[in-house]
Amino acid sequence: MQIATRIAAGGMLAAAALAGPSQTQPATEAVNLVSGRRPDGVLVFRIRDESGRSVPARLTFTTADRRAPELFDRVDASPQTLAVRRHVVYTRDGAGAIRVPVGRYAVLVSRGIEYELARATVEIRTDRPASLDVTLRQVVDTRGWISGDFHLHTRTYSGHGDANLLERVITLAGEGVEFAVATDHNHNTDYAPTVAQLGLGSLLSTVTGNEVSTPIGHFNVFPLDPRRRPPPYELHDAHELFRLLRSEPNAFGVVPVIQVNHPRWGRIDYFGRTGLDPVTGLPQTPRFSEDFDTIEVLNENEGWGYYDADAPGDHHPPTGAGRFSVLGDWFLLLNRGHLYAAVGNSDSHHVQYELAGYPRNFVRCEPDDPARLEVTQVVESLRRGEVFTTLGPFVEFWVDDQPMGSTVRTGAGRVTLRVRVQAASWIPVNRVRIVLDGDVVSEIPVPPADQPLRLDAQRTIPVESDAWICVLVEGDEPLGAVIPMQERPIYPLAVTNPIRIDADGQPGWTPPYEQARAAARALDARTLETRFRHARPSRRALLLLAAAELRHPHAGGLTALGLADRDRRVRLAAARAAEQLKTEAPIDAVRRAYALADGDAYARIALLRAWHAADADTARPAALAFMGQTAATTLQRYAGELLPLLPGGPVRSWEIVGYFPRPSRAQAIRQAYGPETDASPDAEYEGKGGRTVRWMRARLRADGFVDLRQIGPRGLDRNAVAYARTFLYSPDARRVPFALGTDDACRMWLNSELLYEDLAGHAANPFQHVGELALKPGWNQVLIKVENGGGAFGLYLLVFDDAVRSAARPTVE
Repeated sequence: MQIATRIAAGGMLAAAALAGPSQTQPATEAVNLVSGRRPDGVLVFRIRDESGRSVPARLTFTTADRRAPELFDRVDASPQTLAVRRHVVYTRDGAGAIRVPVGRYAVLVSRGIEYELARATVEIRTDRPASLDVTLRQVVDTRGWISGDFHLHTRTYSGHGDANLLERVITLAGEGVEFAVATDHNHNTDYAPTVAQLGLGSLLSTVTGNEVSTPIGHFNVFPLDPRRRPPPYELHDAHELFRLLRSEPNAFGVVPVIQVNHPRWGRIDYFGRTGLDPVTGLPQTPRFSEDFDTIEVLNENEGWGYYDADAPGDHHPPTGAGRFSVLGDWFLLLNRGHLYAAVGNSDSHHVQYELAGYPRNFVRCEPDDPARLEVTQVVESLRRGEVFTTLGPFVEFWVDDQPMGSTVRTGAGRVTLRVRVQAASWIPVNRVRIVLDGDVVSEIPVPPADQPLRLDAQRTIPVESDAWICVLVEGDEPLGAVIPMQERPIYPLAVTNPIRIDADGQPGWTPPYEQARAAARALDARTLETRFRHARPSRRALLLLAAAELRHPHAGGLTALGLADRDRRVRLAAARAAEQLKTEAPIDAVRRAYALADGDAYARIALLRAWHAADADTARPAALAFMGQTAATTLQRYAGELLPLLPGGPVRSWEIVGYFPRPSRAQAIRQAYGPETDASPDAEYEGKGGRTVRWMRARLRADGFVDLRQIGPRGLDRNAVAYARTFLYSPDARRVPFALGTDDACRMWLNSELLYEDLAGHAANPFQHVGELALKPGWNQVLIKVENGGGAFGLYLLVFDDAVRSAARPTVE
C-alpha cells in the first residue's frame, strides 16, 4: 500500500511504501544487525532519488516518544554496505534488508542538507517483513558548487572515535558530501582505495590530508602524498612548521593548503597557544606565523567558534571549552588585511555522533561533478575565498553583480548587495545579517516559506572607503530531527567569505586598520575625535588602537571616550589602547570603566591589564579582590592574563617523591603512604613495585608547573601517586591568598593539617582551587599528594604575597 508521508516542516512530500509483505528480498537474506536477545523481524528498504536511482542515505530510528532506542549491536554485520550504530543505519547502496528488533518505529530518511527528508512509521513483526520505499528530492540548487568536509577522522588511524575507513566513506556518501579530506592525527590517510572498493567514485572525491597535531595547535594540511612520512608534529614554532608543511609534495603539484583547526578550543588552540590577541588581532609571541590559508570558524556539529564565548549574558548557546569567538578573530584579521578564507567542518570521529558533513563547505567549482573534480581548482577557489560554510542554509551573494571572493571598485559611495538563500524545508532560516568590516549594518528577516528559495533580496549599503562585506545566515530552531543535540542544540548557521570594496579612488585595496593608521598620522586632535564619534564600532576600535600605537597627542583623550563607549568591542579596544599608553593612559577613566564592568569578567581582566600598566601598585590589590570575588571556573579561563597582575606567583622550590601504587577504588587519593607520616628530608619509602624511593629536587616548567613524570621511568607514572613538598617562610602570622591546580586528584596539608581535598580527575589549571593559607611566623610546610591515571601528572601552587618566599628545605633564619 502506498502512503504519502508529509514532511513536518514545510509540507514537502515523499513517497514511502509501508507495511505488507515484501517481494523484494526474502527475510533469510536480511543482514542481521541484532544479537538475538530480543525478537526481531525484517525491514526491506529502498531509497531513491527523483530519477529512480538508489542512492546512499541515512536511516534514523526513533520510538513513538522520540527516544533514540538501543537497536543495533552487530555493527559490523555488513561492513561493505552498511555503517551502523545504535539506532542509525547508513546505506551505501540505498537498498537492502536488515533485521530490526520487533516494535513500532518512526524512521527518518535523510541525505544531507540539499535534500528533503522522508518520514515513515514502520512496524517490525516476526511473521512478515516490513517495507520502506522512499524517494528523496534534491530541492537546493547547488550547480557550480561542490560540497566538502575538510576535517575527518577514523579510529583506524586517529586512535579514538569509532569510525573505521569503510564506515567513514559510507557515512560521507550517506550525507551527500562530494569532496572529503582525510585528516587523521599525524597520519597521511588515503580514502581513495576505500572509495574504489565501495564503488562510490562517482559520488565522492577525496584527497589525502593530515591533522598535524602539535604542542601549539592542530592544523590540517592537504593535499599530501599518502606514501610519504607524516609531516613533523613536535615543533613549537609555527614559522618552521608551516614552512615544512608548504614544502610537502603531492600529485597535483600545488602548495598544500594549511587550515587552522578550532583555534580557540581548549588546550589545542593555536590562537591561544601563540597569543593572538582577541581584541587587537595581533600575535603576542614570536611563535605565531601568519602563513596559513583558512580558519575553521565552525567546528563540529555544534558550530563551535561562531559565538563569543566570553561575552557576558546568556544571549548565545553554551560554548563548551571554547574561548572568545573565532568568527570575531577572523573579522579582526580581515581588518588588518589578512585575507584568510573562513571554513567549517565536522571534525567527525564517529558514525552517529558528531556526524560527518555538519558543518560543510561549498566551494565554487566547474565542473561540479565529484567524478571529474579538479583538486587544483578546489585549492585555488579556497585561496580566492570562493567558498562558504554552512550548517544548513545554502547562501550566495553578490556586490554590484560581483561574486564572493571579488574586489568591487566603486566611486558612488554605496554598493548594491544581493543575497540569495536556499534551504530544505527542515532547515529553519530566520535572518540574514550583512556584515561590513565586522559590524552588522543590515539585518534582513526571512519569513517562513514553503519553497526552497527562502530569500532573494537586495540592499543598498553605504561605503565611503575601502571595506569588506560578508553575510551571516542564522536560524533559531535546532536541527534536532536530523542532528540530535549533543553538547548543545545544533542551530542552522552559514558564513560566507567576503567581497572587498575598493571605494577610495586610490590604486589597490587598503585594509581598514591601515586606513585608521593613516588617519592617526594625518589628523589633528579635533578632527580625529570627530571622525571617531561618527564612525561605526569597528572603525572606532581601530582608530583607538592606531592612535595609541602611533602615540597621537590625543590618544589619551580618545581612549577615555572609548572606555565609556556603548559598544563592548570599542571598550575592549580602549582598554588595550590604555595598556599600550601605560602612564599616559587616562587612569581615572580606566578605574571608572572597571567599576562599571561588573558582570563582564573578560572586560575587567582587560581593564586590570591597563590599570596595571599605568599604576601597578594600586592595580594589584584590585586584581586580588577580583580573584577573591570571581568563580574558579572563570579564573581558570583567564589564568594566563590574570597571573602577571597579581603579587607573588608560582612556588618554585620543591622536593618530590614517588611513585606509589594508586588503588583501584573510589577515593583512592585517601590511601595513606609514608610521606604523610614521615616527611623527614632523608626518609626512604617503599614505592610502587617494591622500589625504594627518596625525596629529590624538582625541575619546573617556566610557568611554574611541577611535572611529576620527572620522578621515574615512563610507564610507572600511570596509575600512580606522588608527593611534592615545599616550605613557605612568612615574616609574621598572616593569611595569604593561594591557588592550586593538579592533574589529577589531590590532597594538600599545611603544617600537617589537611587543608584541601579534590577527588576528581582533570587537567591542571593554576586556579582549580582558590583559598587562604594561615601561615605562622617562620617556616611552614606544605605537602601535596597527587594521583594519576594516565597522561599529564603534576601541580601548580601559587602564593599571592611578595613577602612570602619558598625553599625546598627550610634554612636557619
